Amino acid sequence: MESMTIQYPNDTVRAISEFLFFETPASELGQCDLTIVLGNDFIDGTMCEVRRLLDLGVIAPNSKIILSGATGLLNAGKEKECIRMYRSGVEKFGISPEQLVMEDQATNSYQNLAFTKKLIEKDTAVFPDKRDLNAFDRILIVGKAFMMRRAEMCARRLGYPMDKLAYFGTVDREGRNIGKDSWWLNETAIARVYAEIERIGKYAAGGDLSAF
Repeated sequence: MESMTIQYPNDTVRAISEFLFFETPASELGQCDLTIVLGNDFIDGTMCEVRRLLDLGVIAPNSKIILSGATGLLNAGKEKECIRMYRSGVEKFGISPEQLVMEDQATNSYQNLAFTKKLIEKDTAVFPDKRDLNAFDRILIVGKAFMMRRAEMCARRLGYPMDKLAYFGTVDREGRNIGKDSWWLNETAIARVYAEIERIGKYAAGGDLSAF
């Protein structure tokens, strides 16, 4: 979460990095009273970061953390992402089960945010006094760093209160290492970044994303 100066190899890499790796500066995160964790296969790493954000006070004590994710195309056949994140958060990182809420139907970023919005509006047991996203002061979205622009565009399309949103991206340093400061260093990461740009174009054309 510390600011850093990145030495990009060229202006094209800089432009791609600054577009895709959309993240709220640490100094502007504030304290968030709702956290939405987008499903992915970087389970322990994601929940380790959620624990760290709790310890830093970015995630408010006793606030709800929604773990959203079923099983997508890239991890077909595995247990649902939200269940694995829940187990990791509780058993490995000591997060209170009372804080965690599972959304187990979403299979992509758009659905993560769409089904989470519906859950907040309809699940009176979990959110008895906050039936609308506008009822929260600050909403944190956590997901893979290179997918944060798509998350931002999904949220805009779904009518999230954009002035209340903050974004935190995770990077699997021991895996493909797709970070803002590193994605151009290996062919696998480069291919995944290019595929993400393609997906944004495809989903935008299909009406799932909005820049306005």
